[in-house]
Amino acid sequence: ARRQIGQIITSGGVVTARGQAADAVRLAGVPGVERLALAKAVEPFLDAAVADAGVASLRVRSGDVFTGATGAGVIVGIVDSGVDPTHADFKKPDGTTRILRYWDQGSSVGTPPEIVPGQPLYGTEWMASHINNGSIQSTDLVGHGTHVAGIAAGDGSAGNDPARRYTFSGVAPNADLVVVQAQFLDTAIVDAVNYVFSVATKLGRPAVVNLSLGTQVGPHDGTSAVDRAMTALVGPGRLISVSVSNDGDKGIHAELHVPPLGRDSVGVIVAYQGQQPDPEVNFFAVNGFYLRPDSMAVTVVSPAGKRYGPYALGAEQTETATGEGTLYLLHWDGDPSTPNLELQMDVSSFDPAPKPNAPAGDPPAEGIWRLVFQDLAGSPGGGEVDLWMPASNPFRARFTADREDPTETVASPATAPGAIAVGAYNTKRCWLKVPAPGTHCTTIPSPSGDPQNLTFFSARGPTRDGRQKPDVVAPGFVIVSSLSSTVSPQYQALLNLTVTRDPDQAHYANVGTSMAAGFVTGALALLLEQQPNITPADVERRLRASSRQDAFTGAVWNDRFGHGKLHVPFLLDTTKVAVNLHRLAIQEVQEGYRIGWASEAGDGVTGFRALLAEPGTPPRDAGNFPGAGPHVLDVIPEPEGTVVRLEARHRDGAWRLWAETDPLFPRTRLPFLAAPYPNPFAAAGTRVLLRSPNARETTAEIVVVDLRGR
Repeated sequence: ARRQIGQIITSGGVVTARGQAADAVRLAGVPGVERLALAKAVEPFLDAAVADAGVASLRVRSGDVFTGATGAGVIVGIVDSGVDPTHADFKKPDGTTRILRYWDQGSSVGTPPEIVPGQPLYGTEWMASHINNGSIQSTDLVGHGTHVAGIAAGDGSAGNDPARRYTFSGVAPNADLVVVQAQFLDTAIVDAVNYVFSVATKLGRPAVVNLSLGTQVGPHDGTSAVDRAMTALVGPGRLISVSVSNDGDKGIHAELHVPPLGRDSVGVIVAYQGQQPDPEVNFFAVNGFYLRPDSMAVTVVSPAGKRYGPYALGAEQTETATGEGTLYLLHWDGDPSTPNLELQMDVSSFDPAPKPNAPAGDPPAEGIWRLVFQDLAGSPGGGEVDLWMPASNPFRARFTADREDPTETVASPATAPGAIAVGAYNTKRCWLKVPAPGTHCTTIPSPSGDPQNLTFFSARGPTRDGRQKPDVVAPGFVIVSSLSSTVSPQYQALLNLTVTRDPDQAHYANVGTSMAAGFVTGALALLLEQQPNITPADVERRLRASSRQDAFTGAVWNDRFGHGKLHVPFLLDTTKVAVNLHRLAIQEVQEGYRIGWASEAGDGVTGFRALLAEPGTPPRDAGNFPGAGPHVLDVIPEPEGTVVRLEARHRDGAWRLWAETDPLFPRTRLPFLAAPYPNPFAAAGTRVLLRSPNARETTAEIVVVDLRGR
């Protein structure tokens, strides 16, 4: 098989291969091959922001030299459209580059890299010496990768205005970089991450890889091949920061609940809105999943009312001209190793029987295309079907409002267990004009355009299997960072550089969860500088413990802000992590119940406050409790469903959730929901379910994980 297809790369049981489409048929017959899938396309998704994340307080600059928390000794991997290797933001004070390796996956002018000695990959690998002597022949024509790299690890030294130098310094300005100019296929992204970590291993360095890209194709539950590969690649000193996607407002997710032996449906809206059909390709695609052993059949109804199907599991409707577009549908068991059954469907202008010099087939008809699901098994509860719309052109198709669901729009590989999934919030609306003086400002209306609020486009969690993604949000709206000097005319127009370019001519403003991921990548580089072997699980716990909450985030975790806003000083400060066992005593009394609690000596808690929230009313004050305790509160839960919330005040003055009762307490169980923290400066807690119909007293012990490894 290796001789036939050229390269095979293994990452934790997931194998990527490059070759011709015909090779796939032969490869499918190789013993040991469990499943074969074609590569899927992925898409790419400072000043005020750096200060907002608290980075500036952690370092000192004297001239060209940064000291303090700077990411020194850490490798930052940038897998993107490339990086401008001549940009001063990525040079040392002596003028030599901080880019250790540069792999251009699409180049054939030089020698490809090797992960396994004697087994060359593809593309061209450039070394630091090639960059320093000017012989590198790869650069960033898109600009996206350079901008993200500047956020994560640029030093801000570039520009023709001395007064503005270092205004746009990134988070880890002393980190070294390994750049992959990627072919935007999920298989190539797996190869790229594997490459960065292999370079880090050879050099004996910790590494964090930034992936400001993703795809909405797949089950969104961590079981896709690319998600499994990412989970296998991370580990101690090997971290990945991934943007959640910019699809939060696009209506690309729908969720159906099909009753037993019944039906449910969803509509797809196609509207060209004055646009002419594309002369080459017009289409929309739908990707759906439900869990075995549910059994479904799906029928497609066109805008004109024509019905196609029903298609049960195993059915395939090959490209069929309908007069309203060409329909393709596959209902299959795409990966028997997962719990998922899958639907692939698209309507396009593809002509299944093309004639020479003839126009393409009919484009998708305007109106509502409806997918009707029927439950065939009659299992109790029926079945849940999740659908995503990963792509459409030239119109933007979306699901009808009756079934549109803004949650579960976190893209792969941000859904991978072990990856850090990053959403975006706003830090400013305005930036300097070119030429100065004056400012440009965004026209996004309130509240979505307000500083400190979540960006309107930031994708929402959780994952389809219920895991808490995003992990954290970071600045991602009006972020000024490094500008590639080689951006093509096409992308110069897309980036609107006449408006977004900074007066220093070396930086420009952009927005997206891509930028937010860059902030977290830089923050993780600072953490790796401090703890080179920290694990992804410990990083997740630290982010939960350290993230900032405010009036915009509300109580966390939630599907918009995750665990809150990135706050780098707390992320790096081990003194804010508790290490002790904590107890909540719950005792039934005549008219209600009594809660007892206390913090430990090393927690840094200066007091508590209690809040009561009756159903449908704002929380009201129920008492203040100075000091660490022990404290006692008697609660009469009137009316039923009243929630008790305990908040702790830390020595920094911030209030954070300590514990919260379940609204059903105490009728059916005696739980405390310790979310997000049993100790607000430590790891996330869990729901403690205590059933005691006869006992008069129950004590819930919540163990706090020690993030320092003791």
